[in-house]
Amino acid sequence: MMEQDSKEQRRAEASNPATNARRLKTLSADADLRILVAGNPAAPPHLLQRLAQDQDEAVRKNVTSNPNTPGST
Repeated sequence: MMEQDSKEQRRAEASNPATNARRLKTLSADADLRILVAGNPAAPPHLLQRLAQDQDEAVRKNVTSNPNTPGST
């Protein structure tokens, strides 16, 4: 149960616009959370550029919808 709570907490952090850039970078290392981080409006441009190269099409789609994604991505 503790592990499930931890996973839910990380999912909430990954999608929360109040989560800081450093934490979002850490969370993006988890394949299950990258899609949430990619859609988070607090994700910094450099992280979004990296996520734009992700193997998961859904992650890449969220990057294109994120307002912080640089035009060159």
